[in-house]
Amino acid sequence: MQDRFWKVTVQYDGTAYYGWQLQPDQLSIQETIQKILTKLYTVDCRVSGSGRTDAGVHALGQVFSFKEPHFINLSEDSFPRALNALLPHDIRILKAEFTDESFHARFSTVGKTYVYVIDNSARLNLFTRSFSWNRRHNFDLEKTKAALDLFVGKHDFSGFTVNAHMIKGSPERTVYKASVEKWNGFYLLSFTGSGFLYKMVRSLTGQVVECAAGIKTIEKAKELLETGVRSKACQVAPAKGLFLGEVYYKEEELSRGLSTPASKLFEERFFN
Repeated sequence: MQDRFWKVTVQYDGTAYYGWQLQPDQLSIQETIQKILTKLYTVDCRVSGSGRTDAGVHALGQVFSFKEPHFINLSEDSFPRALNALLPHDIRILKAEFTDESFHARFSTVGKTYVYVIDNSARLNLFTRSFSWNRRHNFDLEKTKAALDLFVGKHDFSGFTVNAHMIKGSPERTVYKASVEKWNGFYLLSFTGSGFLYKMVRSLTGQVVECAAGIKTIEKAKELLETGVRSKACQVAPAKGLFLGEVYYKEEELSRGLSTPASKLFEERFFN
């Protein structure tokens, strides 16, 4: 029997988990999925994710890949049903596809989209509090767009990560698109790029929100981007408002993602 390789798209509510990545003595999404796969295959089964998500961060479309330890009679259609029957209710398999040995969920990526949800209402919403950041300050859309525009392009984002001294390789990343839109009473900040540093999206969000509220100026945001000095940064936005939206493996997928509003992504995946 020929070896089979899987590409699997999963979504999760990250509230109860210490992020995607395996952590000693902490519950992670990766560990939970691997335990279910090990139960299915009756032998140890390891998966590779497209990247880490922090503790409390959610995913509309995380991707992982793995090689079957041995054949079991599951098709692309039956695989999601089999896993979803065993997984906890805050983790759902959306799609499973056969791939080949050359595919790797992390190293084959050409881009990702993250979306941050901001609740700008005067009163905390009881039912969305675990999936958004309640900010009651003024939210100036023109200032928001001006701040987001600063981050588009290839930059050294050392000032927008935590523990910059621990970065392996270049701190430069390319942000293809950074946008804001109103959706069902919320503001959605969307970032699509080649890749992102540790807590980079949450740091960018914190800076944008403070610019929108008039707490920080666009000039200060520009200075931070140019100097890369973390001490001048604003707060890191809470994990609970951040979603890994999509992961792209082909240029045409990335092109489609760049032309798709964040609101459409949420309507397709948050409510289905």
